[in-house]
Amino acid sequence: MTLGRLSLALMTSLTLAGCATSNIGQQADYVGTEAGSAPLDISASFNPALCSNQIGYLAFSVTNPSSDFYTLDNAELHLPEGHEQQFHVLAGRELIAWADAQNNLTLRNQHNTNLARLAAVSVARLMADSSNDNANVVGAGIGAITAADILTEEAEKASIPAGTSSNHLYEENLMVPPGMDRTFWVALQAKPNAPLLTEISVSYTDAEGKTQRFSAELNKWQNCEWQQQRIADVRKWGAANGLIRVGRQTGGGTYYMAHDLLEVAEKYQQQHELASSE
Repeated sequence: MTLGRLSLALMTSLTLAGCATSNIGQQADYVGTEAGSAPLDISASFNPALCSNQIGYLAFSVTNPSSDFYTLDNAELHLPEGHEQQFHVLAGRELIAWADAQNNLTLRNQHNTNLARLAAVSVARLMADSSNDNANVVGAGIGAITAADILTEEAEKASIPAGTSSNHLYEENLMVPPGMDRTFWVALQAKPNAPLLTEISVSYTDAEGKTQRFSAELNKWQNCEWQQQRIADVRKWGAANGLIRVGRQTGGGTYYMAHDLLEVAEKYQQQHELASSE
């Protein structure tokens, strides 16, 4: 690939990587509402950058298509039925402690990321200054990939901004301006035996005193750190019970072949609940 073609391809990637959007996941469905008549356009996602091994950060992007301000009051998460005790919404002093610890972790991670980027940019510059055409192309590629990473990170921050007290999901009288969108958030703790969380339901009271409820599939649920051990346990159990085929790599390593993780996770949960009830 020539430098010109590589540059064009990378510029296209940079453009796509840098797009921020209010649509952070699949459109949520309102309970008891006909298609096309939902009062709000809602999508939800984990924010992997703010997830830890026990606490998940959930964000809800809410767009108000009407010409009036829309109020959400008494918002409440509805967790998987029968597993409510395995989850806990952080509040009060817990939330303050988590925010402080998360800020420290974010600063350390950002510092390490910046060091890696600095090293990558330095290598790119050295290679770009080389008289070797292949080195020029590779150097340009490294620099562009580093820039794409930065743009992707900034786009994610813009799409799912860090929360404040004013846009916490449990804050009273949440309000969305007409024709605009806001992002609400909540930090959720999960016990080690909690099931995978791939969708969430939320209820609230609107300005007319009517209870509204929607259900949303959670985008990036596979990428949130707090679910990684559970995913690993499910796959290991699935392989041991013949539900997931295991392939062998050339070097002797193994890998899990194509499978429906949620289907296996459901059977895994059923088996463990049955065992605990005996």
